[in-house]
Amino acid sequence: MAAPSTRSIANLDLTVGLVSCPVKMLGVIESHDRKGSMYHQHDDGSYGKVKMPKSCESCGEVLSSHDVCKGFDESGETVVLTASELETVAANTGSALEVPHFVKAEQIDPMLFADQNIYRLIPDPKRKQAEVTYKMIRTVLSEQGIVGIVTYVRWGRNHLALLDVEQTTGSLIIRNMMWPDELREASGVPDSDADVDPRLMPVMRSLAETMTKGWKPSDYADTYTDNLNEAISVKAAGGEIASITPGGDDNSINDVSDLLAKLTASIEATGTPAPAEKALAKKAPAKRAPKKAVA
Repeated sequence: MAAPSTRSIANLDLTVGLVSCPVKMLGVIESHDRKGSMYHQHDDGSYGKVKMPKSCESCGEVLSSHDVCKGFDESGETVVLTASELETVAANTGSALEVPHFVKAEQIDPMLFADQNIYRLIPDPKRKQAEVTYKMIRTVLSEQGIVGIVTYVRWGRNHLALLDVEQTTGSLIIRNMMWPDELREASGVPDSDADVDPRLMPVMRSLAETMTKGWKPSDYADTYTDNLNEAISVKAAGGEIASITPGGDDNSINDVSDLLAKLTASIEATGTPAPAEKALAKKAPAKRAPKKAVA
């Protein structure tokens, strides 16, 4: 297996139930835009590169990144959290890529990805036939389950996008995409799944079934922001931000038997019998009436 071609953003654990898989988080975008720098034109025609130093409004001192803290407004007062305190908030929230449930992809509103440059389109009320054309396009996309490929120029660059229909409002939307050469090639991806131990897949499938539920956004909460708000309130009141000691559970996996045990335990933690127990229940022979003695 080839080593990843780029540095990882983070090393994390992808957890499903009690099963933990260490992973590297990699960036996937390599922009082909040419980014310019700012310069200052001098009277003699020469140029000097413009720098943007961080400086303190009170004393005017130019600061480096490690000299800067983050402050939050709390009831009219500024509460400053140091870098180490913010790290404590993050650590208390958890750093694993945890999978609490599985859902069907089509249940998720694509507008939840709105920070990825998604735009709504509405017909121009001043143009004739705009609304009719809009409705025709929307109808075809919805009826045939298709999306349109779009290219357009805006904000100083050419964009590649999808034309789709928003589920909740029925409006047409533009969903920007990366250009093919901006997507880094995948490396470090395992080959065929055919060599997975046959004992594992039935249990993994059963675990996925027990963890699959209907998509309900209100079931999930931004725990980091909750913890951050609590930390700000605690410090504003003169308290200290306490670090939560992580549990002592060992999620390391040493061999196939250990992995199988973790999968089985994950299923049992949901209150569902493991596949082996189900199989035994199905295969149990029905009780027969005792034979009558022959006179």
